[in-house]
Amino acid sequence: MWRKKQEDYQRVQTIIKEIAEVKNQLSQLNLFWLDEQRRIIEQLKEEILAFNKEKKMRKNVQKGKLEGRIHQLEYEILPEKYQRYEAIGKMF
Repeated sequence: MWRKKQEDYQRVQTIIKEIAEVKNQLSQLNLFWLDEQRRIIEQLKEEILAFNKEKKMRKNVQKGKLEGRIHQLEYEILPEKYQRYEAIGKMF
């Protein structure tokens, strides 16, 4: 009987140690998972910054093209159209 109690006690102690080890492993897994999530977040931040930089650059290029077209219309095409219009008006 005494031996049975001693074996049960030792088994309980073994189970307590195993539970503590599992809890420790779980906490480490949670830390690993957290570290991985942080790494992913940093990577996404970098991708967003790169995307925004590219977007801004494309916007500036497009703006430059539109400003060039406006300049062309104001100083090259429209004056020519006005001259034709005035020439047609003088005919009548």
